[in-house]
Amino acid sequence: MKFSIDAGMLRKTGRLLRVRKDDNETTITFKADLETQSVSVLFFDGIKKVFISFSAEVGQPGEAMILNKYCPLLACLEGVVTVMSQRGGISLTDGKSAVSIPVVKEYERITPPADTHIGSVTADLSEIKRLFKKVLFASSDEEVHYDYRAVFLECGTDYMRAVACDRRIMAMHSIAKGTPYSGNFRLPTSGASIVTEVEGDLATLSFYRNAIGISVSGELMIDIYLPEYTHSFPDYKEVLRKDWKTFLRGPRDEFMAMLDGPAISNELSIIMGFKGYEKQPARFCLKEPFGCSVEHISNLEWSGEDLKIKVNRMSFKNAVKNADGQVIVGFNNEKSPLSVSSETGDYVCYLMPYSPAERR
Repeated sequence: MKFSIDAGMLRKTGRLLRVRKDDNETTITFKADLETQSVSVLFFDGIKKVFISFSAEVGQPGEAMILNKYCPLLACLEGVVTVMSQRGGISLTDGKSAVSIPVVKEYERITPPADTHIGSVTADLSEIKRLFKKVLFASSDEEVHYDYRAVFLECGTDYMRAVACDRRIMAMHSIAKGTPYSGNFRLPTSGASIVTEVEGDLATLSFYRNAIGISVSGELMIDIYLPEYTHSFPDYKEVLRKDWKTFLRGPRDEFMAMLDGPAISNELSIIMGFKGYEKQPARFCLKEPFGCSVEHISNLEWSGEDLKIKVNRMSFKNAVKNADGQVIVGFNNEKSPLSVSSETGDYVCYLMPYSPAERR
């Protein structure tokens, strides 16, 4: 195997594949094709498979698989890099520096069996990225909560909905895009995150019995295959409600102005009430250490019953940030979940009130 490629393209591929120095299992496979003058790169971490192809000057065809943890070594290379097979590994050189990396095993097929294919749908990549971006902040990153380390994708004939949650927050976003498959998929969070970072115009979603393939055409040709997550996902519809007693409404920028300031603590109190018979503006109060506090008086409109509720500031901020235009916050009481939604109804986030056990 021998081919030449720009070092910048190698680094861009490495960033997309989330290279980690401590990763001893994930593999990256290079395959050079002389006929098409292209190089394919397969990333496989035991769960998801990402397939990237790009044009390159190929001198000799071939393939080689290396461990992902060696890829940070490529940072020392600049300009045009020549990649060649050598005994027991591959070498990469830019004429000034050279890197030798051992090969571990053979190239691997990545596409699911053809007889498991259900159908495909093409959509704007920006729409698919937005579908996942809106909810990923709510997915759990804790090793002990496997059920929550996934994005739940619900597909219908006229919509797709993504849902993510951990123990205290749940976010949902829907787009008006039908699919040939009506059902549910549980996708690993790490795979959904990669989709939000690729570049291109159109994305093709291919539905298989136990996997989803996402293909993107752009500067890089990218195919991502996400097997269905093996753990169960909580029934999110059990927590949906609309019987709110108090509402807080206003432009997203107005909310963010109350939440973006410097703060040490994450204990945020939202206060709405009356002084005598006079309705008072909604207030955002941060309880800081050493008896200090910060209070913001907002211009947001509120209606319903008076209320004082404590929430995690960062969770509430992330929920508001992912809503568009007019934001509507619904409350029931100081112990029940609150909802943050966009006026259009395509996005909603449910958030548990603050508790002392939550990390500040």
